[in-house]
Amino acid sequence: MYLGTIIRAVNTVSTAREFYFDCVGAEALKRAGGNQNLKGAVHELLFRDKRTLTTGGNFRLTKNPHAHGVDVVRIKGGKARERYQVKDCVSQGGVAKTLKQVRSGKYKNVTLVGTKETTKRYNAARKPGDKPMVSSGISSKRTGRIADNASPKQKGASVRNNFADILECSVDSALTAAG
Repeated sequence: MYLGTIIRAVNTVSTAREFYFDCVGAEALKRAGGNQNLKGAVHELLFRDKRTLTTGGNFRLTKNPHAHGVDVVRIKGGKARERYQVKDCVSQGGVAKTLKQVRSGKYKNVTLVGTKETTKRYNAARKPGDKPMVSSGISSKRTGRIADNASPKQKGASVRNNFADILECSVDSALTAAG
């Protein structure tokens, strides 16, 4: 009976997580104005929500989804106190573009935040004088899966992104149940 209760609890949490991911996908699609490239918008939303939940702060997306330099701000006392540029670009070209932007001074007054994979590749490629990137703790597999599922062009989604992220979610659920 105890095991059945745990399994029901894990299933409930998994269902809630999937509902949340669907909501994030819908909001990303709206923010991107129907653009099919949703991974960046998905990462911005997940980062905003994660920071709000973990710090209790008031984190907001910038009004312009195409803002150059700042994606998320922390509001305190009615003013933007912290600024974040959020990146999800794991390709060599994407990392090189980000490094070029950093070196031109584009992200001078912001904290540069990337997915786990983006941060690893960016920090490996940067030189000592370049601004470091911090990880959001969010995987590009997850942003890819949410983006694929939300994209009208991708209905049916990318099987690889789905399986990779579902496997990660299953491991997390199993560890939670074991605890």
